[in-house]
Amino acid sequence: MITRRKFQKLSFFSLLLSSLKGCAKLDKSDLKLNSAVTNPETFILWERGYLPGENQGILQLVAAWKQLTGKKVNLKLVSDDFIEQSLLETWKNPNNVKAPNIIFSITFNQIIAPLLAWEDQLLDLSDLIEPIASSFDPDVLPQVLYHNQVRGDRSYYALPIGQSDAYIHYWKDSLAEIGYTETDIPQEWHQFWQFWKTAQTQLRSHQHPDLYGLGLCMSANGFDTIAAFQLFLDAHNVKIATHQNGIVLNNTNNRKDFIAIIEEFADFYRQGYVPTDTLTWSGSGNNIAFLNHRILMTLNMTLSIPRSQKLENNQYNQNAAKRYRDIGTLATYPKKLDGTTLQAPRVLNQILVLKHSQNSQDTLDFVQYLLKPDNIRQLIHGFNGRILPTMPQLLKDPLWQDPSDHHSAAALAICNRPRLPEYDKLHPIFSHIYMQQLWAQIIHRVICKNASPTEAANWGIEEIQNIWQSFENKL
Repeated sequence: MITRRKFQKLSFFSLLLSSLKGCAKLDKSDLKLNSAVTNPETFILWERGYLPGENQGILQLVAAWKQLTGKKVNLKLVSDDFIEQSLLETWKNPNNVKAPNIIFSITFNQIIAPLLAWEDQLLDLSDLIEPIASSFDPDVLPQVLYHNQVRGDRSYYALPIGQSDAYIHYWKDSLAEIGYTETDIPQEWHQFWQFWKTAQTQLRSHQHPDLYGLGLCMSANGFDTIAAFQLFLDAHNVKIATHQNGIVLNNTNNRKDFIAIIEEFADFYRQGYVPTDTLTWSGSGNNIAFLNHRILMTLNMTLSIPRSQKLENNQYNQNAAKRYRDIGTLATYPKKLDGTTLQAPRVLNQILVLKHSQNSQDTLDFVQYLLKPDNIRQLIHGFNGRILPTMPQLLKDPLWQDPSDHHSAAALAICNRPRLPEYDKLHPIFSHIYMQQLWAQIIHRVICKNASPTEAANWGIEEIQNIWQSFENKL
């Protein structure tokens, strides 16, 4: 059985062998080191990878930077929970001189960045980004053009080095046991979800009594619950807010469909099609449940599930290699209820530079150094393919262009789909909605507190309206 510790260390011996030497390309002539203020060190918090090898990219770049410039860098590789705690503390206490200069996370930075930018707690990175703006995907940079209410402008307050989407994974070998292949998976919304319920019933009669057909996260941890619920909102064409009218979730049609979504989502649990511990899964909970064959399918916001099994090809990793082949990644989503295209929820993996008294030119110089395409390529490679680059030229890398790798092919197909509205850019209330895990709270009210879907919906809409009003009162 794969535990969280085993999941994080699956490829320790095969990935630990990489060296720091000769891995970062440096050009002294390209660096602007005219530091007006000298800071003893640049303090960086960087989200630690699931596997040891995922940390090598940033470790190598920091080592090369220190060797080249003689500058001090205090790099801390920490958990996503630690990142979340640190950013929340920074938001509450923006004058904390012990706060880091630079923070990178896979998901939480996107959640809190609009709020930090709104309150003028992030450095404007426009001078670094604008000269190379054409290097990015056209639809990427507009999503980090956050509003600063203090300065009354929008600017680039984050550096998006990677991107990831909602990926649907399933076990091909398990479906094959009951005579199905990927082509049998329906494209219509309700039929799609019914397919996995039926497969659960059939597989349980084929000596898999503990298997669950669905692995939808319903916990108040991480981003997977948010992403799954967003898919259901889009499938029902439910709008939360618009530029023109603000909050519209309480409009008659939106409210009616919102109630239907809550009932549909909660019924997966109440009818026994998801594991009972999905209510408390950690960020890697669905990964572990899936790799242990407890669930037939799941939705994940990075490619960490299959990529954790893509290890060095040797006699010790044959089981992982088989799992990599047996895992399927869908290149499409089911259609919306009205038959139109379901849009993909996306996470932009962002570097944030906090604005506080300990800022220095050294910090900006290091960020500019990271912006070099070769260095971003190295960072993305360091994540072992969990996330995609935001610069199209980097997608030409063999990592993404291997025709035999169906996970890469599916990820590229999903990346080219229409995107969900970036609510988090629209207004910082969405930072609060996500930080409070409001969607999970609504579902828990139905499952754990026996509230009706209507009561849970009314509570959620009231909470959103209260958050909105608290912002309006500050303007």
